[in-house]
Amino acid sequence: TIYLHKKYPYATVLSLITMTILIDNIEFSLNLSYIKLFNYLFFWIVIHQIGYFFADGKIQKINLNVFRYITIFTYGYLFYQMSMSNSYLSLASYRLTSINNEDPPTTTYLIASIGLICFFLSFKNIIEKILINPKLWLIISHVHSNIYTVYLWHLFVFFIIYIYGLNIYFAPLILLITA
Repeated sequence: TIYLHKKYPYATVLSLITMTILIDNIEFSLNLSYIKLFNYLFFWIVIHQIGYFFADGKIQKINLNVFRYITIFTYGYLFYQMSMSNSYLSLASYRLTSINNEDPPTTTYLIASIGLICFFLSFKNIIEKILINPKLWLIISHVHSNIYTVYLWHLFVFFIIYIYGLNIYFAPLILLITA
């Protein structure tokens, strides 16, 4: 993928986005339904390609207002879709649910992901100014390095709180002890 980014950066991203949208919106017969699984590949390569644009500095050259407009457009589109149909409500869900935009990734999931990326990029300068403070950076860095551990332990913590009848306010303390 890095070769494709270096040789044809914009054509690669546009073709992968197009393939994701086409595969998601074309109805396949039951014996060809496995083709929708290709969206795992195309969707995640699109996200990686966007990461390459960030790594080589091309995204940083774009005016911040472009990211703000894309954010407003994508979330406006998602709000419109949610108001028209319940089939767009699930952007992150469990496998094998009847309404699912994540397994395999759909156009809606791609739009939500691009909207989230643009949302954070529109506040990139503000976030960087805040993180210049060494103490705040130390806290954020520590949380970042342990966040997955906290995620893995949160169900256990809620189980302990339920079993022992503890107050929910003990959850952060128990998370710190277990993580």
